Amino acid sequence: MPCASWMAAARQVLMMMTGWSLPDDIIDHAARALRVRALLGESMTSEQLDELLKMYEWAHATAARGRPWMSLEYAAVLE
Repeated sequence: MPCASWMAAARQVLMMMTGWSLPDDIIDHAARALRVRALLGESMTSEQLDELLKMYEWAHATAARGRPWMSLEYAAVLE
């Protein structure tokens, strides 16, 4: 199904990957990464996107929002 924008594409991909509705800052970060990879003619695996989002979340977004988007149980598994 075609998406109207990179934000919509990222929202759709992340919903399929996580099953959750995620904050807009994470959607925006994913959309930017997907767009750059597309402009370079490169694909991005779900593992690559997951790693990028984990780095973003722990380095930037948690401080901005005051809490991580993922559950504490899931976060504990990643550490």
